[in-house]
Amino acid sequence: MFKKISKTVLLKLLKWVETEPRGSAVKRGGENAWEKEIFIPSPVVAALSVAAFFVILLLEVGFVWVKVAGLVLFITMVFAFFVVYLKYDIPELLADGEAMMLLGLLLTSSVLTMQVMKGWPLAVPIAAFVVLTGLLLSKRLAIISAIVLSLVLGILNDFGLEYFFVHIAGSFTGVTFLSGIRNRADLTRLGLKIAAANVGAILIIHMFGLWSLHVLKINLIFGALSGFGSALIVLGLLPYLENFFSRTTNIKLLELADFTQPLLKRLTLEAPGTYHHSLIMASIAEQAAEAIGANSLLARVGAYYHDIGKLSHPEYFIENQQASGNPHDPLAPTMSSLVVISHIKDGVALAKQHKLDKVIIDCIEQHHGTSLIHYFYHRALEQNEEIKQEIFRYPGPKPRTPVAAILMLADSAEAASRTIEDPTPGRIRDMVEKIVNNKFTDGQFTECDITLHDLGSIAESLIASLSNLYHARIEYQESVKGDGQS
Repeated sequence: MFKKISKTVLLKLLKWVETEPRGSAVKRGGENAWEKEIFIPSPVVAALSVAAFFVILLLEVGFVWVKVAGLVLFITMVFAFFVVYLKYDIPELLADGEAMMLLGLLLTSSVLTMQVMKGWPLAVPIAAFVVLTGLLLSKRLAIISAIVLSLVLGILNDFGLEYFFVHIAGSFTGVTFLSGIRNRADLTRLGLKIAAANVGAILIIHMFGLWSLHVLKINLIFGALSGFGSALIVLGLLPYLENFFSRTTNIKLLELADFTQPLLKRLTLEAPGTYHHSLIMASIAEQAAEAIGANSLLARVGAYYHDIGKLSHPEYFIENQQASGNPHDPLAPTMSSLVVISHIKDGVALAKQHKLDKVIIDCIEQHHGTSLIHYFYHRALEQNEEIKQEIFRYPGPKPRTPVAAILMLADSAEAASRTIEDPTPGRIRDMVEKIVNNKFTDGQFTECDITLHDLGSIAESLIASLSNLYHARIEYQESVKGDGQS
């Protein structure tokens, strides 16, 4: 409720700023969901962040006009650097209004913390804001934030290079181990690593004779406190920032992967065939994602949920059909295609109802793209040669991320592999290569940042995974002597 009220008020205040939305769409789910897309303009976020930075730092430098001019130039340089970097390296974040608001909040909060903790510069938990940036936004952006924030801390403390060096060491340590964070315990261990890096950097500086032994002991305590404090701050703020700014971390993905989640539990009971298909698909999609350096955890969780729309009519999908017959037999091909296609819309509706994250909804929407349902289309051609192909295509959108592309290929490959009578490695290779080529020539990857080399790596991974899954087993003869071995 607080989130909805806050954003509604903010949007009303900023409505006059621009008539054309420039932020990224944020869709909500559930009974009280927003049915419209919400846009938060990035320029306003940047302006508010600059103003907050200026006010906080102005209190430190004083109201001497030369220092004020220097402060204005410094802030301009820092934010211009951020904008240029984002434009050329992570343009999708620059277009995301919520991401820019989160970045501005983290940067401003870190500088405000520096000001509040003035006098204890080595105890400032800069690494906390760097780690939050890496978890919620981008690992590369976290590195840039670490450099900028450590530099600002040094400037605020009489241009002390030693403070810059210590916090760079701790922050870079946090960024280095970001990819290994899968649960809350990992964050606690990360705090220990940051504390160790801070202590190591302080000891190195002491070797240059900068501090007395007494000051060294105090600084070591402050450095350790900075690491532990960073972990506590991340643990405390991460769930709220995830929810308020609609970000999805690996920790959240692992929570969604729990099969006690309502939708996954329903899948096991109401559509067991789809559940089994999703499990196999998740395994091969995860391996394919690792092969090209994509988010393997997102690929696995996306595969778990990609077909939840089949819960609406599970009996119309072949993996759930029993010996009682195929309900598509009495239907016209056009009607059958509508039923099959509807599982995308139904899946999105269920995902929104259960308030699943947008990245999961994207996987549901995009895993078929605008692909053609060949079976029903060819059945329809037998009845009417002039029937339009568009009727038998999924509505899209096409895959827009490498993970969505992987799910598309893994879904088709897993389903097709079950139709091979003798799934030898050679036949599996031919099948996978045909699927990849067909999807590529059909233009399914035109909106996705994926290369031909990536597609080749994905194909090889799928071939290896499916070959291992359906590998031939040696038939052992029963022992003539009945020794019980087999």
